[in-house]
Amino acid sequence: VMSVHSVPWGRDYLSHRAVQSVADSVVWRNVDAVVCPSRAVMDGLIDRRKMPAELGRLLYYGVAEPAAEAGDRATLRRRLAPGDELLVGMVSNRPVAEKGYDVFIEALARAPEIRAVLVGPHPGPEFVARVEQLGIEERLALEGPQKAVAPYYKAIDVLAVPSTAYECMPLVILEAMAAGKPVIGSQLSGIPEAIIDGQTGRTFPPGDVEALSAILRDGAASSRVVWQRRGEAGRHRWEDCFTLPRMGVALTGLYASLVPDPNAPDAGRSSGGANASRSLWLLDHAPIMGGAERFALRL
Repeated sequence: VMSVHSVPWGRDYLSHRAVQSVADSVVWRNVDAVVCPSRAVMDGLIDRRKMPAELGRLLYYGVAEPAAEAGDRATLRRRLAPGDELLVGMVSNRPVAEKGYDVFIEALARAPEIRAVLVGPHPGPEFVARVEQLGIEERLALEGPQKAVAPYYKAIDVLAVPSTAYECMPLVILEAMAAGKPVIGSQLSGIPEAIIDGQTGRTFPPGDVEALSAILRDGAASSRVVWQRRGEAGRHRWEDCFTLPRMGVALTGLYASLVPDPNAPDAGRSSGGANASRSLWLLDHAPIMGGAERFALRL
């Protein structure tokens, strides 16, 4: 079983197309299933890496519900939005350009009614200088890395995920939904599979500053109840599609379907006898990193 955790690159990226073609064909001949956390990943493997469609298994990630004390939320809320403005959060653990930091601050500059908070490392001095140049340093809190992110999910009104490239299915979206918060995200890779536009949040074209700023301005002008209802809808969607138990059941069901029942009459014939050891090999692969890990799960 192979699991792919990013939208795959084309065969000619950082390698030779012919070499990648051979490698792909070898992989596809030797796996029984390819677990994909979004349709975007599955479609990318079929279109760019010629994976046989019958190998693909769509299995969405599951996340736990963020736990936070009400006091944490209230304290943060008073500090980050002292006038009870609409508070928009951005959470990221990787300070890379494709996370959309520039898109976020440029849109924020065009939505003066909004307060925002950035949780996690920011891109660096040039980013801070641009924040100051835009004149939004009083409305944007740069919190840096945090041991506990859950209080921020509870404190914000909406999460923004303005990614511009290389996403799969950002876990921050699922975590925000679990916390009952709506999400504004770019129409990139698996993001629109998590966010139902107009119901659990809003989506916009990747990199489109004006589109994001328009959503922020509309959000500030709308009744807070509208966003609360979207957050509630997102919570219900998390319960239906993105919980850890649901993911666990789906995974174990997949594994069980690929390993013969040891009590079946012919179970030992293809595996060297009734007492033969049987292993399910799992290949965990992130094409964006160019690496893989393999381990055996004894069944």
